[in-house]
Amino acid sequence: MMATPEPRPAGWRPGKMQMALAGLGGLAALAAFGLPGLTARITGSTVPPVELARAAAPDTAIGDAARALASRLSARAEAVTLSIPPEARAIGTMTEAITPGGARVVLDWQPATQPPLLMREVHAEEELRLVEAMAKHLPDGASVLAMPATSARLSALTAARWPLAGAAAFVLAPGAGADQAAALRAFAGADAPADPEADAAARALVEALLSEDAGGAARLRVLAGTGEAYALVHLHDAFALGLIRDGALPMLWRNFTATGFSHDLAREAKAEVALAGHAAYAIDRNPEGNLRGHFLTRDADTATLIAQLLPFDTSRLGEVPGMVLVYQTGGYWLYRIAPVSVGD
Repeated sequence: MMATPEPRPAGWRPGKMQMALAGLGGLAALAAFGLPGLTARITGSTVPPVELARAAAPDTAIGDAARALASRLSARAEAVTLSIPPEARAIGTMTEAITPGGARVVLDWQPATQPPLLMREVHAEEELRLVEAMAKHLPDGASVLAMPATSARLSALTAARWPLAGAAAFVLAPGAGADQAAALRAFAGADAPADPEADAAARALVEALLSEDAGGAARLRVLAGTGEAYALVHLHDAFALGLIRDGALPMLWRNFTATGFSHDLAREAKAEVALAGHAAYAIDRNPEGNLRGHFLTRDADTATLIAQLLPFDTSRLGEVPGMVLVYQTGGYWLYRIAPVSVGD
């Protein structure tokens, strides 16, 4: 079993970045995720240092859920718009909790670009529902395996153990130049030391999620070790994995014209799958409240653990061996990892 990471220093930034991604240019109504050739490792960069710019956002940008989360930390909530050099293009609005000690915890992140820069979407309403459910139902001493940025964020808001909270975050930088990628890395704490054991666990989690479902679940059991353990995945983790791992989970998204979950929506989604030859789809709402389709483009990817744990139309939710669905809210799906039995 992995040791619990030491308390993190002030600031939400979860550590140095493992990968920066480039090669996906511009915005489109139908954006490609995880296409081959998009990944570039940034090491020993000599580009001039640049920084993301912060501009105060109006208080109206801070929702009730964000304020409720901040109150759990005896913190104040602050919203800022982030922009990236050199053209000072806005990349999103972030709401953070600022604790009395100066630590920053992300409560909400609404990207202004698609695909997103820096990190996946974070919705305070989802976070609050998840935190409240965990406080009520998660056993004392339980550990939760989740992506590093999710782990770092929720470790401040829950009593659970998050073994990957000390790992380096996977910072998203699709289409960014070297200087822009460096600015994103710097904002995310690219030079902060990460926990080597947590880093190794983060890599193992990615391997498990991208493996065939039964084999991936078995890997999670090994990674979880002994004790009560859970796995937390989000629909947008699939897209992040498509950006993080070159050639893994190439995905597409598009907004639907249907305004509600209905037969019309199902017909529209299935028509898109048939027309474009996609393998599977899942649906959520974008920050504006519009319905949005997320499409797996390869048949083989529907058998991965991440695809089977999330609500794609080809998944077997709650039926993956060794993974017991215990809670769902918004894009979050929480599973109990079945313990290793004697003789396994």
